[in-house]
Parts: sequence; C-alpha cells; structure tokens
Amino acid sequence: MITFGSVCSGIDAASVALNPLKFQAIWFSEIEKAPIKVLEKHYPNVQNLGDMKQIPKKILEKEIQIPNILFGGTPCQAFSLAGLRNSLDDERGSLTLAFVDIVKAMDTITSQNQKPKSTIVWENVEGVLSDSQNAFGCFLAGLLNEQEPKRPSQFNYKWKTWGDNGFFKNEHREVAWRILDAKYFGLPQQRKRVFVISTDRKYSASEILGLSENMKQGCGSLYESYKGVDLKFEKDGHSFVAFRDYTDCLYSAYGTKWNGNAASVNGSLFVAQNDRLRRLSPIECERLMGFPTNYTLVDGVSDTNRYKMLGNSWAIPVIKWLGYRLIRILFLDYLWYIDSNLMNIGNHIRIQDIVDVDCDEKFYISRKAKDGMLSRDKKYKRKTNIKVLTYIVS
Repeated sequence: MITFGSVCSGIDAASVALNPLKFQAIWFSEIEKAPIKVLEKHYPNVQNLGDMKQIPKKILEKEIQIPNILFGGTPCQAFSLAGLRNSLDDERGSLTLAFVDIVKAMDTITSQNQKPKSTIVWENVEGVLSDSQNAFGCFLAGLLNEQEPKRPSQFNYKWKTWGDNGFFKNEHREVAWRILDAKYFGLPQQRKRVFVISTDRKYSASEILGLSENMKQGCGSLYESYKGVDLKFEKDGHSFVAFRDYTDCLYSAYGTKWNGNAASVNGSLFVAQNDRLRRLSPIECERLMGFPTNYTLVDGVSDTNRYKMLGNSWAIPVIKWLGYRLIRILFLDYLWYIDSNLMNIGNHIRIQDIVDVDCDEKFYISRKAKDGMLSRDKKYKRKTNIKVLTYIVS
C-alpha cells in the first residue's frame, strides 16, 4: 500500500482519486468544521491531526507515521525565507512555513533511518508564479533546504518571472513545477493550477510531471473530443442551453457571489433549463470537479459550504493522472496489483453529463439578481452575455 498524508486537506480529493490505485491516507490535517464533517463521513478510520503547525513536532517525536507522499495546498503569498529564521505574523505565510517544516521533519527522520525522502505534491493557483515578493522562489528553496531564494533567471536566463514549468535539483532533493489545466484531463472546466512535485534526489520529479510532454497532445485529446459540442440539448424530457463548451474555474465564493464574477459575462457557470436561467447546483459542481454525486451532501453542511469546499478542492482526473505518474516512476512494483483500466483518466465529461434535471427552485436566477448583474455591468464597465439575460424571467 502506498501511504499518504495531507495538510489543508479540505474534502480530500486525493483519496477520491487515488484510493482505487491502492493509495491510502494515514492522516489528514483539517481545522474547518464543514470539511471535517465530510472527512468523517467518508473516512472515519483516518486520523485528523488538526492544526498542521503541530505536525513537525509529532513527526520528530515519532508520534505519527511518515507517509510515502505528502499532499498539500497551502497559500504561498506572504511566505519568505526570512520566515525560516523569524516568526511570521501573516497566517498565509505561516502555513507555508509549517508545510516546509513538515517536509524538513520528515527528511530528518527518513535520513536517520537511511530511507528515501517522502515525495511532496503541492498545489496552488497560477498567480503564485507572478507574486511580486518571489514567494514561489522562497518556497522552492525551502523544499530544497537552501538558504537563498530561487530566482527565475537561475532556470532560464531570459525569465524575469516564473514560467509555466521547470525544475531544480541539489544534493537533497529535486523539485519541479508545472501548470496543469483540468480541461485537458476530461473535465469541461478551465482550471489552471500550479503543481509542485519534490522527490528524493535519486528520483525525477520532472519526469513525474511530464515536463517533456505536451498535455495538449496527450491528455488534451479529451478536450478536443468535446470542444464545440452542441450547447442546446435535451435530457430526460428537459431542454437545456449552455453558454460555452467548458466553464470558467469554479471558485469558492460561487455560492454567495456568483453574479459578481466573470462567469456572468460569458455565462459559462450558468445553464438555462426549460428556458429559465440558473446557476449550477452543488451536485453539478461535484460532477464538474470529478467527484461522485452527493459526495459533499452531509448533515449540517450548507449549500454555501458545499460550493466553498468544491471551489477550494482539486480536479479529480488531474490527481488521478499524477497518481499514475507517481506509480510509474516511484512505485513500479504496484503496477502488478492494479487493474490496468484504472490507469485511464476516463472519458471526457461534457456539460450534458453534468446537468441535473431535478434542480431545486432556489438555484434559478430572479429578476432582482438580473438587476444586480446590470448594476455591476455599469459599475465595472463590462457587458454580461445578452444570451444569459434573455433567459431570466420576471
């Protein structure tokens, strides 16, 4: 069994994607109430360690097992190498510092035991690559156990900001990064995320991320196969209209501020059902991310929290692809125990596959909401898709 731990676990996309591939979570680290309820429902036997800042001590004192892989998605902004030597007031930076401390604690114990270092998988929004304080370079240096931040020009002398992919290697570790977009992995959603992989120096993090491969020519064929699909369709006796063949990135505030986002301009996170406009329901957002239907339906968890948890989570097919790469590069022996069919990312999911005909009335857009869209258009000098507005009834 390939073991993993996760921090900022959320609803743990890693377990959904990787359990069929013989990966097993041995601990989570989550402090928010709603995600904890989801974790307790689906993984009652996996320990939740709570505050991730306490994990380095637990590892060094050998209170918890060191996993083969550590997953995390801490906010990188406000993190600096100064934080490696001094306290950080900014909560975002302190979480990333804690993540680096966890990696260092694991490296200390594995080195003492003369075992390979654990593999690290970290995810963040693509904007982290253009942070003005070079937080990303500081994070890479922290993983490599170096005292000076990495600079874009150290990888490519022409770079002034970080590019879409690259890698560094020293005597401790190799670290590689790459932007992966969910729409090239079978989901009808443009969701670009930076993934960082760090391995023991004897392995190739860059090979795991496929830096020499073109996603648009590989997994991208899934996108090409549904690009340009008919946006008007029937399903179980209901008529539907979608406004684009893939959506914008699902975001955590979709359940509360949906009409303030660019999605109301192009309409990609809306559908018209029987000539009435509505936003996507939590069930449809689960499918948009690759989760099973009603995965986040738990007693005491509101629709707003379901949207937030899904918007903060990871696209399941992307993590499944990474799982396959991890097995192929690091855990080759496990290929003998895994059904080869599970190695496929899967067929593409279309907007038609996502929509749910039994959508609650509360998700339909009112005339008042339309007025709000028009008001925002005027304030921000933008123009909402006229096709979207025509499906709003009084």
